This record gives sequence, structure tokens and C-alpha cells, in this order.
Amino acid sequence: AAAFYYLRVVVYMFMREPQSEQPALSHGRLLWGGLIVATILTVALGLIPGPLLDIVRDAAGAIG
Repeated sequence: AAAFYYLRVVVYMFMREPQSEQPALSHGRLLWGGLIVATILTVALGLIPGPLLDIVRDAAGAIG
């Protein structure tokens, strides 16, 4: 049942005619900057998760 729901979303996104012709959104510097920062952090934390895990462990210990 869940697969049907998600496939229906894909059908609506890609296989139906658009209801109105709207111009594509522009990709400004702020968007690209955020994307680059998120990509770098994702790769860095995926390769070297130790320091972040230490911070999280200390914070969890302080909470209780």
C-alpha cells in the first residue's frame, strides 16, 4: 500500500502535464553556498564521525 502512494507521487510529478507554465526557480549564490556546505559536512562527518560522536556522547551524559 505504501509503494502505491509513493508511485502515485512520482506519476504526478513526472508523467502528467503541468497545470500552469511557471518559470523554473533561479539558483542563486545562497542556494549554491548552502548546498556546498551541506555536501562538505556530509562527506566529512561520514568519513570522520568520531569528533561529532564524542560531542554527542558528552552532551547525552550531561543530560542524564
